[in-house]
Amino acid sequence: MLRIFKKLRLSLLGDMKLSKYFAYALGEIFLIILGILIALQINNWNEERKQDKHFDRILAQIYTNNKCDIGWHNWVLDGLYYQDSILSLLEKEKLDIQTSQLPYLLYFLDASFNRYNTNSKYLLSQIRFENGSDKKSNIVSQINSFYNVWEVWEENIENSKTEDILPMLQEENITHFGPWLKMDFSSLDTTYFSSEDIIKVKSIMNKVAFKNNLRKVFERINYHINAINNRITDASSVMYQIKEYNPDINLVFQNIGIVGSALEYGWDRSVPMKLTDEEKSIWEINIYMKSGEFKFRERNSWNQNWGGSSSHIGKAKYYGGNIRVTEGKYHIILNLSEDKYLIEKIN
Repeated sequence: MLRIFKKLRLSLLGDMKLSKYFAYALGEIFLIILGILIALQINNWNEERKQDKHFDRILAQIYTNNKCDIGWHNWVLDGLYYQDSILSLLEKEKLDIQTSQLPYLLYFLDASFNRYNTNSKYLLSQIRFENGSDKKSNIVSQINSFYNVWEVWEENIENSKTEDILPMLQEENITHFGPWLKMDFSSLDTTYFSSEDIIKVKSIMNKVAFKNNLRKVFERINYHINAINNRITDASSVMYQIKEYNPDINLVFQNIGIVGSALEYGWDRSVPMKLTDEEKSIWEINIYMKSGEFKFRERNSWNQNWGGSSSHIGKAKYYGGNIRVTEGKYHIILNLSEDKYLIEKIN
């Protein structure tokens, strides 16, 4: 091709057809410039596509993170409602509890939850897009605004975690115990506290200061319940906004597996499930299990895990309880988009 153009140029020059030569030269320059512009445009399109893919990938991770954030806060909320119900029964003197469990009860009233740190704020900082993209700018601004408020909420919640009953127990040198939000009183060791501890606890419960502090506990618990409910509502709104921006955004959980005493590797290593529906984040497995318990988790880590109940069909709860099974072969389905699981025994 280059030889043909060279011969044509030489022919025009040789015939002294300068006007035609200059017209040809200008045309050649035009074609070169056009080619460069087309190449630049194609490169820009490629870069935009790369940016769009990167943007949507980060957005999908934030979407998935919000799903986990909501799950964790629902788990905390269950514990707070349980704590509130125990406190209400105590105030009405309708709480059915053994005398040996009274020290546990008082420690439980000051039980709290750990500070929750989401990495969505970090993910948001990794988003890159060209200025002038109003649609992208708006969704990033909305998400960023939510997480700015989140940080303020987090500080307010941490500052509100007072200990109203614990100082009274410490003053009487009651044996120390570390409580948690979802304590099952019926499963606790009734010999942990001494008879002297129990006598002192009864004395504390008869004090006016104790009854006054119960009111403070009630106010703290209800403040936390309202704050957590607001956070769940706003996090759900962020997920809705992301889905509205891009309806094709889906959950991006990876390497979901099952782990537990009912499985070959026990609680040490997960058995991988297969992703059968990417859009709905549905995972399935056929597996033989012995009598025991199991849970679902991601990437062999307890950072993201789901449990349920003794039922073989139900709600997959973030940080939920162990699921019990009897020996046999099972087909197990986990639907993370709808937070539900199904366990079917295979004959």
